[in-house]
Amino acid sequence: MVLFSMENPINKQDWYNTLKLIHNHINPGGVLIIYTSDHDPNEVLNKSYDIINSWPREHNVNKKTYFNGYYRKK
Repeated sequence: MVLFSMENPINKQDWYNTLKLIHNHINPGGVLIIYTSDHDPNEVLNKSYDIINSWPREHNVNKKTYFNGYYRKK
């Protein structure tokens, strides 16, 4: 939610780099929760994480699709 709350959305490469940094601090079996992301986490997390649940949602004001999910580190 922190990355979503920024005034200007984070670009895709910076977002991926941020996920890599977060990944380094999650123990195997740990859960990563992503809520209201501008970018689809399934594109980058599918090799290192099991998807517990993921879903897109349409924002009720701006009608943009955002991505959400729960992921368990392998």
